[in-house]
Amino acid sequence: MPVTFEIVEDLTVFRISGAFDREELIQAIIECSEKGFTKYKIYDVLGDNEIPFSADDVNKMADFIIDFSRKENIEEKTAIVVSRDIDFGNARMLMALTNPDIPHEMGVFRSIEGAYEWLELSPPPVPPKSNS
Repeated sequence: MPVTFEIVEDLTVFRISGAFDREELIQAIIECSEKGFTKYKIYDVLGDNEIPFSADDVNKMADFIIDFSRKENIEEKTAIVVSRDIDFGNARMLMALTNPDIPHEMGVFRSIEGAYEWLELSPPPVPPKSNS
């Protein structure tokens, strides 16, 4: 599955690798919610990964987020981390469509460090590089 997640204390990190679609992302969010909600979320779409969303996909994703957040009464802070300009624009559009209607904050970033800083969390330690 191109969308995986890891829960560590009060943070859920979704990692996206390869091509995926809106339904796969929605399914991962639902599956994760069954394990419990965390206060902070990071959606990591760095590297060569892309968000292949059309404007219609962004609108439908926004509708899902609004409905899901209201139903579950979720209060959280969500960071989306992307590298490509088009993904940054789509994520900002998603943020604009959802922020007035959901009880949590969303931010879009170009670096994982920026996301952790905005969430006011310490990033995980970087493993030392091997000399081999």
